[in-house]
Amino acid sequence: MKERLHTLGQELDDWKAYYNWINRLVDFFESGKIFDVVPIEDPHKEDKQTHEE
Repeated sequence: MKERLHTLGQELDDWKAYYNWINRLVDFFESGKIFDVVPIEDPHKEDKQTHEE
């Protein structure tokens, strides 16, 4: 019984960490910070690499 409770406690800790990560990920998207990391490319901007060759 003690071992099962210990295992369940570990599982709960894992789930709490996962849900915390999900909440931080949602905040990352909702805040717009995602665009600091992965900016939207301007479709009208020329790609220098393809035109330099």
